[in-house]
Amino acid sequence: MAKAATPGPALIAWLIVGIGTVCLVASLNNLGQKQSESGIFGYAGKCFGPMGELMSGWTYWISGWMGNF
Repeated sequence: MAKAATPGPALIAWLIVGIGTVCLVASLNNLGQKQSESGIFGYAGKCFGPMGELMSGWTYWISGWMGNF
């Protein structure tokens, strides 16, 4: 990115990504405080039943697995 972009657009891109990351962390923190005993998986289970909890767990695991490639 440093070779292809000038500093201005690169800094704007970093700012946008930084704001998005802060929003994601804040939303997960909010969910964790509301369902502190079972985390975000329990929140999905409470809203959508056992299948929602299973799908939440699997998608979280798969995204972590794919992110390590």
